Amino acid sequence: PRADVRKLREDMLEEKDIKKIFRECGPKTEILIRVLYQTAARVSEAVNIQLNDCEIMDGGVKVRLRAEHAKRNKERFVFMKIETFKRVKELYQGKKFLFETSGRAMSRFTAYALIRRAGEKIKKTISPHVLRHSWASNRIGELGLASVSEYLGHADKSTTAKYYLHDMPSMGDVLGGDI
Repeated sequence: PRADVRKLREDMLEEKDIKKIFRECGPKTEILIRVLYQTAARVSEAVNIQLNDCEIMDGGVKVRLRAEHAKRNKERFVFMKIETFKRVKELYQGKKFLFETSGRAMSRFTAYALIRRAGEKIKKTISPHVLRHSWASNRIGELGLASVSEYLGHADKSTTAKYYLHDMPSMGDVLGGDI
């Protein structure tokens, strides 16, 4: 529905907004936001990343998102910058999980609260899902619908199109002429 798309569009963060958040929040929150944005992972996928799910490769880190934490139990792979990966390990010092607190994976509720508070500092309401949405909205023009859909783990490209092709005309708009 058009109203839903407009709502998501208003919530979207541009890269300048994300950089502003980085300047306003603490280092642990900043790196959590950076990982969520770079990977476009759902919050439950991100907080449950295990260190052995991360493989350093040329130019970045390939991260396996486990099926048990994903929608529809679908395992997929995402990427993050090597510098980001090293910084998370340095700040969180996990033995098993990338985001580890007291020997356990950070809870999605803790991640949500940290991100909400960071957004308040720049007078924006944000959540982990807004970061996912923002990545997709900011990258769809460069990567294309099929690639973004696959990266997000959507079962159908129409889901991606519905939420992330904000400025694209509808079929009715395109076919509305007389010829």
